[in-house]
Amino acid sequence: MTRDAMVDSMDMANSSQNTFRRRTMATSEMREFLSTKDAEPNNFGMQTIPESPTPSTPTRRMSIGDSTRIYDWEEPRFNIQGFVVDYFTYRIAQNGLDWYDAPALPDGVQKEHEMMRSLGTIFEKRHMEMFENFSEQLLAVPKISFSLYQEVVQTVGNSSNTPCPMSYGRLIGLISFGGMVAAKMMESAELQGQVRNLLMYTSLFIKTRIRQSWKEHNRSWADFMKLGQQMKEDYEKEKDAEEGKRLKSWSIIGASVIAVIVCGRIIFSFK
Repeated sequence: MTRDAMVDSMDMANSSQNTFRRRTMATSEMREFLSTKDAEPNNFGMQTIPESPTPSTPTRRMSIGDSTRIYDWEEPRFNIQGFVVDYFTYRIAQNGLDWYDAPALPDGVQKEHEMMRSLGTIFEKRHMEMFENFSEQLLAVPKISFSLYQEVVQTVGNSSNTPCPMSYGRLIGLISFGGMVAAKMMESAELQGQVRNLLMYTSLFIKTRIRQSWKEHNRSWADFMKLGQQMKEDYEKEKDAEEGKRLKSWSIIGASVIAVIVCGRIIFSFK
């Protein structure tokens, strides 16, 4: 083997090691995030919300003579792909971009979609540093970005430290994280085509677990809306409290500055 061939072989080995290390870091950090920060998976680090949901809101099939009960999450307008499409589109727009080939929403934007936007945004703000770190690792090597994203989603979605495999907090966290990654990918010409893969994978992953668990654990979109409103109100109270602290701090600083100026003027006038 020539010297150049040996160097090329070593470079390839180092590249493979770095790729494996990056993949391992991202998934292990997500596991640590879930276990050490008490991040849900009940509420994913949001204000604690009681996990005693209100009864699911049923509807009835429209066929004559058929009174079989169905649940709101079975309605076509609540197809989970619609939630993911709407949030990804919304999140991409927050970066000043458009997702031109986004799938259409047959039933339009629902109020539940809008609630998901609000809660996903709150979740991202609460964990901005962690999200930035994860997305940086995901996108560092474009050829493995999607497979690495799949691993992160599986790590979050399959953790067993919550009674319901797809709790509301986990649902919000997955869509919020996916939306941020989609927005980052849309900024890269090399990765734009991966956004639809993110959409399809995230939608299927969540849909499967909703169908497997929401009936048994009495979850519903009606209950999601109720708890979501409480989360929003709690978040606004926290913001108001923080703003009050900042205003008080600035008031003290302002009073000190004014006192210095006034005292200076008085001293100067006696000279």
